[in-house]
Parts: sequence; structure tokens; C-alpha cells
Amino acid sequence: MDKSKQSELLDAIGVWIKALDSYPGFREWQRKKVGAVLSLVEGFPIRDDDLPGEFQFTAEINRQHEAILAYLSLAQSFYTLQQCEFYFRRYPFAHLPVSKEDHIRNMCEMYFNRFYEFKERLKRCLNAVDATIEGTINTGPVLKSFAKDFDQELRARNSIHHHERFDDGAIHGIGLALIMGYSDKVGPGWRDVANRGYRRSSAEWAARVKRRSKMVETYLEAVAGAMLDMCSYLQPEAAKASVTPSVTRSAKSPAARAAKPVKKPKRS
Repeated sequence: MDKSKQSELLDAIGVWIKALDSYPGFREWQRKKVGAVLSLVEGFPIRDDDLPGEFQFTAEINRQHEAILAYLSLAQSFYTLQQCEFYFRRYPFAHLPVSKEDHIRNMCEMYFNRFYEFKERLKRCLNAVDATIEGTINTGPVLKSFAKDFDQELRARNSIHHHERFDDGAIHGIGLALIMGYSDKVGPGWRDVANRGYRRSSAEWAARVKRRSKMVETYLEAVAGAMLDMCSYLQPEAAKASVTPSVTRSAKSPAARAAKPVKKPKRS
């Protein structure tokens, strides 16, 4: 089975990070930083003069570092979206003042927010990568495609953020059944209704997370493929030879649905 572009990119990033060890003065700075942190953890007094300042790389490496961090942040956003499936599948608040209605509503709102978070990090990642390559990434079409594919989730997130809490018929029904469950006479029956409604609704939302996160992953995979194709500093031979490559390859067409690079105009 072929490795995913995400896995290949993480391998390449690992090589790039390892190559930094050969940057003059960087390993010594790392030792000082680790030593200072351990001293603070152990409670030993340490002077401000003993704390290493920020290490200064070249501007080129700083841009590469920003692009790599932006991708890792994007990947993290995707992983937290995937985790929503298991939050929907579990209700850990028995005998605590968090109702099943509140739990599933909170989870829906967190789920919707993940799409907005991914979109913003996608924009940041593409812009950061663009600053490290010879070509130019057309970010706009990618973001428009994402907004179209996940219009429902983004609209729900916008409504929650600017207007009112999320609600739908199933969640509203769970809430009403829970209220009726306080009745001394008919409470047990209504509580059963609420529990059945919660199990059905949570299962549907968990399935939705699984289905929609697979669609989001196509964007992450495309970005990873584009970075492998366009970022010469992530090629093993380039990373091992130097962490400050001066020559970058022309951008090629990235994976499906990623932006197509165009030649940057020459300055007059």
C-alpha cells in the first residue's frame, strides 16, 4: 500500500529538522535551552543572563520554518476534527450537572468550529509556503472550493458565533424529554425517551464527523503533496546538503484540488 502524502511529508520534515543540527551554533543553543528549562523545573535559581535568547537563523530558514509549522498546525486541526467522532460517542458526565442535551449541543458547536479553524489555517499554510517557493500559489480558488464543500458547517459556525446557540429538532426533543423526566409521575418514561433520542442523535453525528472529516482530509493530502512537489528544501538531498538552500525548483502542478502555481513576474 502506497504511503500517503501526509506521511511522506512528515518524513521529509523530520529530515529537515535533523539537518538543523549542522547549523552553526544551533546544537549548543539547544543544550543551553534544555539545561535552563530543566533547572527551572527542578526549582534551581537561574539568572536571566543564563537564559538563552531566541536563536537567529537566516531569513530563508525562518520562512521555511514558518511554512513547516503552518502545515503541522493545519494537520493538528484535522486531527482534532477527527476526534469529535469519539466525543460524540461518549457521555462522561453521569451524575454531574451537564445534561445529554448540553453535551451534544456543545459537541456540535465544537465540530462546526473545527471547519472554520481548518479554513483559516489552510490560508495561513498556503501563504507561508508561497513565501518559500519560486512560483506563486493561487490561494483564493482553494479557499473558495473549501468554503463551497463545507458551506453548511461554516454557516452554522457563523450563526453560532454571531447570533445564537446551535439547535435542531433532535436536540430540542432531547431537552424537552429531559424536562419531562423531572415529573414524579411520568418521569421514568420520558427519561427513557431522552436516552433513546440521545443515543440515536449522537450516533448520527459521529457518523457525520467520520464522513465529513474524510472530505477535509483530501485538502490536507493535497497540501502535503503540493509541499513535497514545490518545496525544494524538503527534498532529502537538499535538506541533508544544507539547511539554507539557495536554489529552489520551479513550482509544479500540485495534487488534485490544490492551487496551480504561476510564474512570479520579474521586477523591473
